[in-house]
Amino acid sequence: MRFDLTYQSEDHLNLYLKHLGLSKEGPSLSYLDKIIFAHQHKVPFETFTRITDFHSYLDHLMPIQVYIERLELGCGGVCWTLARGFHWLLKNLGFDTRYFYMDPGHVCVVVKLPEGVFYADVGYAAPFFKAKPLMQSFIATSAHEIFKYDVKGDHVVVTRTPGPTKTLILKPQTPAEINAHFEQMNVPTSKFLTTLTIQKFIGKKLLRLSGDKLIGDGDEKQLTEEQIEDVLVDKFGIYPRFYKDAKARIG
Repeated sequence: MRFDLTYQSEDHLNLYLKHLGLSKEGPSLSYLDKIIFAHQHKVPFETFTRITDFHSYLDHLMPIQVYIERLELGCGGVCWTLARGFHWLLKNLGFDTRYFYMDPGHVCVVVKLPEGVFYADVGYAAPFFKAKPLMQSFIATSAHEIFKYDVKGDHVVVTRTPGPTKTLILKPQTPAEINAHFEQMNVPTSKFLTTLTIQKFIGKKLLRLSGDKLIGDGDEKQLTEEQIEDVLVDKFGIYPRFYKDAKARIG
């Protein structure tokens, strides 16, 4: 099953931590915050591997080992991939973590600690860099958006301005349930399978390449194919071949 990760490997755990620039520690809120901050800056939201994986694997998701090994090549993924990897990392570090689902179409994790239960999300390219109490409303702002997390009893309304509004269901989801949600979203017409994009935080500012446009700090610049490859290496640290392979897939 795609999201039921029983694979264990000290080597892959160390490889994941090395990419994040972190050492192994015991579960704690301060360590969770360090992991989230590093993950947001080191692992991009990108569709290149989502597009190629859809065509490369029978279940449309790479083995977790491949995901971890590709981190050093600058890869990341969309929320399904990122939350899956993040969940594996936390679980193998000894954290008590569960998948949670946002309707329509997003997956994150929730972590239980002595200090309480926390919402942790590295798959949204959203402007927050530490865990947040699950049952406490908050607003996170940046130069590119406002992210509002509004607790409403048995659910949370998550609004991005600009961007979509989604509903976080306040109930842990089994790997089978997350897999079922993934199946509903994993269709050839999904925007994540038809659009070439990569987003990464540099400092606390989001830089985005969408198609042939580089967007950041309110500026937008159209790039040539050669410039795109240079930006992928210099700004995002990802091998251009992932972009080229994905572009060839969608034509």
